[in-house]
Amino acid sequence: MSGMSRQLLHVRLQNMYKPGKHILVIGITGGGKTSTLFKLIYNLYKQKETVIWRDDANLEFLSFADIIPLKVFLPEGCTLHHEHPNVTYVPFDHTRLSRLFPQLERDSLNVILFDLFTLSHKTSVLFWTEFFQEIYRYKRSRIEEPWAVVIDELNDLAPGTRRGFIQGQLTLSSNIYHSAKKFRKMNLRLVGSTHNYNDLHPPLRAQFNYYLFKAMRRDMVPERFWMYAHKIEALPIGEIWIVDEGGRFQMGVTWSEYSVHHLDRRLIRLSPKRIGLPWSGEVKEPDKKRKVEAKWRSRCVKLAGLLIEHEVVKGYADLAELLGLSDSYVWKLLKSSGDVDEGSVKFVGDESDR
Repeated sequence: MSGMSRQLLHVRLQNMYKPGKHILVIGITGGGKTSTLFKLIYNLYKQKETVIWRDDANLEFLSFADIIPLKVFLPEGCTLHHEHPNVTYVPFDHTRLSRLFPQLERDSLNVILFDLFTLSHKTSVLFWTEFFQEIYRYKRSRIEEPWAVVIDELNDLAPGTRRGFIQGQLTLSSNIYHSAKKFRKMNLRLVGSTHNYNDLHPPLRAQFNYYLFKAMRRDMVPERFWMYAHKIEALPIGEIWIVDEGGRFQMGVTWSEYSVHHLDRRLIRLSPKRIGLPWSGEVKEPDKKRKVEAKWRSRCVKLAGLLIEHEVVKGYADLAELLGLSDSYVWKLLKSSGDVDEGSVKFVGDESDR
């Protein structure tokens, strides 16, 4: 490749790092997919994006412990028995995700360690469904800040048609798809990986701006990219095939050609999960009573916000009458939600109103 062509290659591929550009890494197990994801994460962190990494219980994030500050969020009551001077563990209430996002830091790699602590696939699906809803609500008032949500094995959360495990997974897939469409305008990118393109929710597949292929058998190359199948199959170790949103492609791209910041692979150490890192605690599916109460709490908070905004209600008695609930119950719901600020609480009423 000539010097001019190589220069153009660098210029065009830097667009991949513009905020809000979604990236999908596709490769077979053991083909270097996770390694490529690591390099992307490192570059996004170095360019000052707030990176949020969903760990799928493999504890791969600890591979970065020696080179990047890690802020690891664990469900309350759960513990990862591991200490490192560069790792901070922060408990969070997984039923009140609105309190999680203000704690994220741009100067650290933010890890959501949830799936390690639940044996219920349904519980995991419910959590991540709520996560994508809440991050959209939070981020839309902070459009200027560049964020990145990184999900290894994205197909686990957003499986394709008839590839899900439980009822409700299609809802999560649809949530991620609709979120990805809106994220671009909010400077929030989605970075995912999958070993099989067809395992992903069909509408979501088309939302990515860049597709990074690692070497794989020709028959595993998706039909959409079949014209490149023989080239992808022949990719040497360490190289990728990049296709952008306009259908333009570059073959045999090395890491140095699509990186902004060099990551020395020798600095990434073996994930402790492979040597038996202990942990304790479990997140269980909430009982029916808690689900109903949480639903009413959410409805009360939303309605209270609208009524307060338009000055429809003067106190808790008015709000309770509209909801068909007791004054004290409405007060407890609003007070326990943590989503109504002090000013709003005083406007609706104070404790003496009950």
